[in-house]
Amino acid sequence: MSADDVIESPGRARRAQRLAATTVAMAAYYTRPIRRTVGDLRHRSDRIVLNRAVPNRTGPDGIVVTLRMPRFADGPDWRRIRLRDQARIESFWVSDGGDWARRHSDRVWARHCLDAWSRARTGTAYEWVVDIDGTLVGQCSLWVEAADGRGEIGGWLSEQWGRRGVATTAIGAMVDFAFAELGLSRIVAPIDPANEPMLRLIRRLDFVCEGTMTSYLAAAGRRRDCLLWALTVDRWTGTAATAE
Repeated sequence: MSADDVIESPGRARRAQRLAATTVAMAAYYTRPIRRTVGDLRHRSDRIVLNRAVPNRTGPDGIVVTLRMPRFADGPDWRRIRLRDQARIESFWVSDGGDWARRHSDRVWARHCLDAWSRARTGTAYEWVVDIDGTLVGQCSLWVEAADGRGEIGGWLSEQWGRRGVATTAIGAMVDFAFAELGLSRIVAPIDPANEPMLRLIRRLDFVCEGTMTSYLAAAGRRRDCLLWALTVDRWTGTAATAE
């Protein structure tokens, strides 16, 4: 090592440190609007449904079920349940051709949260977390064609909470929201004929099967037929009045 190397190394190190500090500062400055927007959305995510709250519901076992917007912090629970229950969910879930584990990364969940908040703000879709005691146990979604007064629903629930009325309670709350708050006239639910738990649920909520949609859904690597179940606001309010 020469004398010149010994003398110049501290100078190069200081220049590298100044360059790194400048780079960090510039990155922080130019990403400030993005970070502010994401932070704002994160804090407002539970209220982002245009001030339309979905009231808590109590299921038949006394379980309090909440529908709320997804949070970044829900990611680990979402990934754990979906990977554990892959055999139950994957066959009936829309496929993008990717590996199931890769479809449940932190990045995918973050993108889902941002998309869900954006769609709720525009009123095109409401993609809620099914929450019990502050923890994600499933999801349910309502896709809206507001101009035509139509909606389409879907969802999944952790096997741990199956057969306890949680799914029926959550979907019932979503249907109430669609008809009473959004003013929709009709809701449909495409369901795979092999998805027996969902078929039982949808019958309990008084949906009517209107026919078969051939090769409707791509799931688990192949096209699948779906039954088209539908519910109108008149049928729903009539059922509610009879129940009362």
